[in-house]
Amino acid sequence: MFTRTYWRVKKYNILAWLYDVRRYYYRSKRFALADMLMNMSYLYLNPYYISRKFSERNKDASSNTYGETPLKSLEILVDHFNIIKPKKILELGCGRGKTLFWLADRFDVEVVGIEMVPFFVHQANRIKDICRYNNMKIYRGDMFSFNMSSFDLIYCYGTCFDDKQIKDLLYSFKMCQRKTKIVTISYPLEDYDKSFTTESYCEVSFPWGTTMAYLNSHSG
Repeated sequence: MFTRTYWRVKKYNILAWLYDVRRYYYRSKRFALADMLMNMSYLYLNPYYISRKFSERNKDASSNTYGETPLKSLEILVDHFNIIKPKKILELGCGRGKTLFWLADRFDVEVVGIEMVPFFVHQANRIKDICRYNNMKIYRGDMFSFNMSSFDLIYCYGTCFDDKQIKDLLYSFKMCQRKTKIVTISYPLEDYDKSFTTESYCEVSFPWGTTMAYLNSHSG
């Protein structure tokens, strides 16, 4: 249940919490409460294991690609890509919801997450209600069939998606508004479809190493 990967990520998260999270991100009491409740909820639970077991039960490989974006890396993305105040944000595969809570607190706009694993959705919604994140919605569902047309900022971690999954997402991205910005990790969308443009990119860190993040838009 507790693999070597789990302990490596756990160590990374503990160090990040000691040196970055509680020092810089707990200035918001609401986010501090949400983050501490999340940490307590998963104190003896392995989200990687939860994701893998759900994938095995449902024979769905797309739900076995769990990962989280460190808060410091999120802040780098927001600052480097000059994301000021989008009206409506969507995270594809929101997992435990940490990214959503931070974005909802940072921008105070409507933030929506879509996630397949029911336990993640239940726990995140419970914390959302306790901390009164009225600008956040978390749905259980399939990101590949989710209607994304109303969002102007989409965050897609998706580092483990295969080519077919990425191409399925591209179809949904094309249905979005022309002003919609899409942040992807490790690959630009123009590598798969030349109707997308890379507006900017930067290097970001994860527990497993560093990679590039890309700000994409669809030129139609």
